[in-house]
Amino acid sequence: MNVNDNLEAKGQGSEEYDPRSLDFSTLRKSVLMQDGYLMVDKPKGHPHKGRRMMFQRLVMEKKIGRILKKGEVVHHKNEDKWNNHPENLEVFENSREHHVKRHDAIKHKRLWDKEWLEREYSEMKRSTQDIADEIGCNRVNVRNAIIKQGIVLRRYTTTQAVLDHVKEAALKGGRKPKNV
Repeated sequence: MNVNDNLEAKGQGSEEYDPRSLDFSTLRKSVLMQDGYLMVDKPKGHPHKGRRMMFQRLVMEKKIGRILKKGEVVHHKNEDKWNNHPENLEVFENSREHHVKRHDAIKHKRLWDKEWLEREYSEMKRSTQDIADEIGCNRVNVRNAIIKQGIVLRRYTTTQAVLDHVKEAALKGGRKPKNV
């Protein structure tokens, strides 16, 4: 029993749809989404529930010769959302696997470098948000890394941008800034 047979048994597909025989020139309408991905009207007979679907999913389905399962993630290797060449795409079983293998490994590498993190946070007095913005992650991830690596957590942190704004506002108003 192949994937298409299984979907037909659930009433989701049709016998005529085979991802390997998809002709991209027959796709009717495409829409560029706000996040930069290309959406297309789903091919006739495709078991996808919505009216449109992401183009990279169709390309991957054709490449691997089966319909992608719900939750599988198609990743652009070079991070270019417009490059939907089959060689540039890879599929992950779920979002967690995708982020652990692709994004977290690259972006969070410095986060687990204790010397770097301690220098940035403790010595340079950078906020968790400043560090998170530089690395490209969430400030909670930075805070968790600080705690797990045994770095003393400051009670309050303020971004350099906020400090600069407070200092500038105080100087314009003719009063001396407090504790800056």
